[in-house]
Amino acid sequence: MRTAPTSRIITTNQILRQEYHTLQSGDIFIGRLRLKATEEHLLLDLVERGIILFPSALSQHLCRSKIFQAHLFGRQMLPLTVPIHDQHDMLETVNLYQK
Repeated sequence: MRTAPTSRIITTNQILRQEYHTLQSGDIFIGRLRLKATEEHLLLDLVERGIILFPSALSQHLCRSKIFQAHLFGRQMLPLTVPIHDQHDMLETVNLYQK
């Protein structure tokens, strides 16, 4: 994706938050987006709007989520490494380990 002549390069979370609703396709954010636990959807919104993120949204989400890491890299992890989302997954995994 090429940047438009009027593309902005944003390097701080403060400016990104201030300018969030005016961001346009081709704008660039460089840095790790600081998110609260309920704000992960902002990564998807930025990508869908064509905002270029560096590091990428995928990289930033992987950095935040051990469950996502287990899903994505499960084949490279130790045998029986599984993502656990809730108590039900925990019980199933404990039973799996006892076999």
